[in-house]
Amino acid sequence: MGATWSLDEGLCVDAVIRAHDHDYHVRLIYPIFFPSVPPIVRPVGAHERWSSHQYGRVDGPLCLEWGPDNWHPEVTGARMLESAYRLLYTENPLGIERPALAMTVPSRHRLAIGQEVRGNHVRFNMGHDLGAYLERLPADTSGLFKFSVHVRKESWLALIHEIRLAEGTDIWNDNSIPACMRGRDDALLRIGILFKTNLDPAILSRADGLDGLKDFLRQAGCALDILDEQTGGESDAARSDRRPFGVLIVDRENTPHLFIVFDDDGTLELTLVRSEIDATASRTSDEHRGLANKSVAIIGVGSAGGKIAMTLTRMGIGRLFLVDHDLFFPENIERHILDWAHVGDHKVDGVLEVLSRIRANLEVEISRLHLTGQESTAAVSGVLNKVGQCDLLIDATANPSVFNLLAAVASASQKALVWMQVYAGGTGGMIA
Repeated sequence: MGATWSLDEGLCVDAVIRAHDHDYHVRLIYPIFFPSVPPIVRPVGAHERWSSHQYGRVDGPLCLEWGPDNWHPEVTGARMLESAYRLLYTENPLGIERPALAMTVPSRHRLAIGQEVRGNHVRFNMGHDLGAYLERLPADTSGLFKFSVHVRKESWLALIHEIRLAEGTDIWNDNSIPACMRGRDDALLRIGILFKTNLDPAILSRADGLDGLKDFLRQAGCALDILDEQTGGESDAARSDRRPFGVLIVDRENTPHLFIVFDDDGTLELTLVRSEIDATASRTSDEHRGLANKSVAIIGVGSAGGKIAMTLTRMGIGRLFLVDHDLFFPENIERHILDWAHVGDHKVDGVLEVLSRIRANLEVEISRLHLTGQESTAAVSGVLNKVGQCDLLIDATANPSVFNLLAAVASASQKALVWMQVYAGGTGGMIA
């Protein structure tokens, strides 16, 4: 009722939708890119949110039958207002004879994992191998696990590295996680307690601290000896040192729930994230599958060599030998895979760190020698021997002296040599 056109927020219409004798004041806004994108319908002057199908706060836009995921330009603004009417009439949030338990219109959406968790910044990643292992465990199983927590700019991430069951000596390891994620000398690893249960997943989110988790575990018939061993102690200090940093409970649907335990026995459940891609899926073609048995020597890990090393790592190369005497400086940033975190490092050290976070089973050896500089002849000879043992030699130094030296190594070793030069100023380059 009472549609009024204006240009307050671009082209828009203020109107009243009456449902169950209640007047809902709404504004329909035509975005600048309409009809390629849908109009927006939002409340005006509302004091509370009208529906679960609403984004943001009390004046947030309504989620209607057409949105970015199913929009087509034939849908008019009038039809969007009609959709708003159907939502308000069905759910009746403020009208007469409002139901005690509000009716909710079923959602038409299937949210991607990124949409579901973008408001939850403390997360726990479950890889395919971990998921399969937990599913195979029999009910009423308990044990210890080791995990790490990584604090990033926008989120925390927990990774489970190994599990040892209470009954048995075998240790399961997630070999897909690079060793560097454990920290130097395993400094990042924390201890947690694992329980495989028949608990309803819905009740676990209602646990009130560590004591609440214990109550649920007792109700499920779990023996808490292994947990009491870690949370008990002769003194508060000893108890704090022995307290598990985490508790992992697998529910009856084989979904894991990871809780961080704080010094005051409070807990925080981490948001589970897992890939929606089949673990067997791979973009690597059959002709590249033999790369795991191959080795490549890259001499010069600058703007070209660093990118080549990263690409070969992602393709599945088995072993890399990186040689470069140069340091990384801020003026290298515009073309290199490294950044300010590596300024002042030898380039080979920075590239090694980057590669170590990409693949767990990659073998990398580095050398900081200047092959044609003032160095020990014996040391240079030893490096060249290792270069000649690789299956492929790549010269990315753009240095004629290094090229001549590597050409001799390639000829003597009967190995292929790839040489390249990128010209300054972005004018092009050569590869052979």
